[in-house]
Amino acid sequence: MIKILFSSLIILTFNFEKSIICKKYNCVENVQILFQKKSDKVNDHLLNGYLLISESLTESNLDRVKINAQSLIDLIKKNQLDIKLKNWKNVKDDLVLNLNYMIKMNDIEHQRKYFSKLTEEFYQIVKKNDFDKNLYYQYCPMANSFWLSDNEKIKNPYYGSKMLSCGTTKEVLK
Repeated sequence: MIKILFSSLIILTFNFEKSIICKKYNCVENVQILFQKKSDKVNDHLLNGYLLISESLTESNLDRVKINAQSLIDLIKKNQLDIKLKNWKNVKDDLVLNLNYMIKMNDIEHQRKYFSKLTEEFYQIVKKNDFDKNLYYQYCPMANSFWLSDNEKIKNPYYGSKMLSCGTTKEVLK
């Protein structure tokens, strides 16, 4: 009986903390709701999830990165994505693995390292699939890492406000 009450208390505490995080950072607990407003294509929802994580890293918002990463995992696991890649199963597994690492990290710099790996996977997806927006494959020489953006203007997720405009666009993906 005590164990059951204790488990319930932990779950309630987690949900309460998640709720506080969302209120504090004005984020959306279920990112799919946000996606539905932007596009009707499931593949675009996947990309929008990536872009939300990038934005959260640009703002150096550790908690929002975690929430957006979990929402993206939920999207990947619960939806039939129409991704055209021969190795989609492996890429999908790598996406979930890197997103889980981002959730477990309590340091924004470690989250950024996994974001770099996440970007490598997303770049493969974007190159082989159609999306409703132009994307910019951008590079930060200081971090020696790339990221995808839907904005031509550089907003570096690897250094946030420290070096917000550090980087160059290496490729425009249409």
